[in-house]
Amino acid sequence: MKWGAIMNNRYLAGRLSMMLLVLCLLSGILLFSDWENRNTGPVSAHLQNSPRELWIISSVVNANYEQAQKGILAGLQDSGLKQGQDYTVVIRNAQGDMSTLTSIMDAAAAAQPDLIFAINTPTLQAALQRLSPSIPLVFTNIADPMAAGAGTSYTEHLPHVTGLSSLSDFAGMVDLVLQIKPQAKRIGTLFVPAEVNSVVYKDHLEKAAVARGLQLVSVPVNSSAEMTEAAQMLCSQKLDAICQISDNLTGECMATIIKVSQKAKVPLFTFVSDYVAEGAALSWARDYYQGGKDAASVAVRILRGENPQSIPFATFSHTRLFVNPDAAKACGLSIPPALLEKAEIVSSKD
Repeated sequence: MKWGAIMNNRYLAGRLSMMLLVLCLLSGILLFSDWENRNTGPVSAHLQNSPRELWIISSVVNANYEQAQKGILAGLQDSGLKQGQDYTVVIRNAQGDMSTLTSIMDAAAAAQPDLIFAINTPTLQAALQRLSPSIPLVFTNIADPMAAGAGTSYTEHLPHVTGLSSLSDFAGMVDLVLQIKPQAKRIGTLFVPAEVNSVVYKDHLEKAAVARGLQLVSVPVNSSAEMTEAAQMLCSQKLDAICQISDNLTGECMATIIKVSQKAKVPLFTFVSDYVAEGAALSWARDYYQGGKDAASVAVRILRGENPQSIPFATFSHTRLFVNPDAAKACGLSIPPALLEKAEIVSSKD
């Protein structure tokens, strides 16, 4: 072989070796970059096609809604995503007006946000009726998502919907009544026939009461104008305690229920922590703030590409005991020391 040909082959071989070395280096850099992304995980990764538009919608303003909204905003912040860079938030509330809720849903349909948080059952039902299934829905503060039309079970549900159920611990509440008043026979509650959540909660409370040998007296109420009379009627039923279920109408009128129960000296137990500071004796409450944070966590999973259909419904994970000793004493209620040790003590607002 001629010397020139030999040198040429060596030159080509050298070039080929150099190219292979460069390719190996590039592959190593890409692998390291991908490994770094895997190590940091989705919490620190930003979204593509940012910022995403998120809507928080509710039909009413009450303590549950306010806690849930705060939880959602905190959960989004804690996820590592940056507001303004990765997402924007639009907050809409119908203030209890269903025609306004319809208008809000129509505006959402026109805006086509990337995801909607539906806080409470009427809001979820309106969203299911008026919005395209192309918009992911994450709900919170829903007693029974199946009754609201979101699916047939916690795992079999509409493909664009998932979220957190706020179904209360009714058996736990009945146990508290019996720990405080072992001879109790009758408890009561107000409920709203027009609200799916309210009827579901009333039925669950009745089932839990009957299972422990108690009778539930339930009085229907249809508007805020009826609330005082309905509360007075309930208090006249010789109850050992009122265990007031959580719904939109009674939540809006809780000050009235507290005032009537205090005057009648009937102990008032609730499923919402905020009402203890307003004068309820005790609360065995799901943590609506944590429920909002959980909903935000679900939403972030969807924004990062997970299919809502693959995310089962879940129930709020935290329940907390709150006691207002002054309110309890005012209605002649003695809280056992063992319960006080477990409770978060709350004073009445001035």
